[in-house]
Amino acid sequence: MALRLVVNETCCSGCRACQVACAEAHENAFSVALARLRVEKRDAEGIDRPVVCHFCADAPCVAACPTGALSQRADGVLLLDAARCEGCSLCIEACTYEALRLHPRTDKPLSCDLCEGEPACVAACVTGALKLEEQK
Repeated sequence: MALRLVVNETCCSGCRACQVACAEAHENAFSVALARLRVEKRDAEGIDRPVVCHFCADAPCVAACPTGALSQRADGVLLLDAARCEGCSLCIEACTYEALRLHPRTDKPLSCDLCEGEPACVAACVTGALKLEEQK
């Protein structure tokens, strides 16, 4: 069963609890810079919008990786072989949804792994802006 994160931007309050929970779950740190998702402020539209991986079927980020360090499981979740990654950022440039970014210390891409089916971001989202659903 493939899962994906679904965003309801009309519910997002911009609190960034999702980012803090993600960083704590993956890095044991309370830093939004270490989260595998980000909240984009759109002041002109008056909304905040979580930006998450879409687990693309033919992921352009994977195709752009010149070393093969980035791959994809059958369910769409990205896998990183950090030893092979050169931190070139080509995967980040190729991401259609601007969901990838570099880790500020390691210069390796930060990618969502859905926390093994129990995403910390979804659990932390009190407004219901983030949900986990079976991919269709």
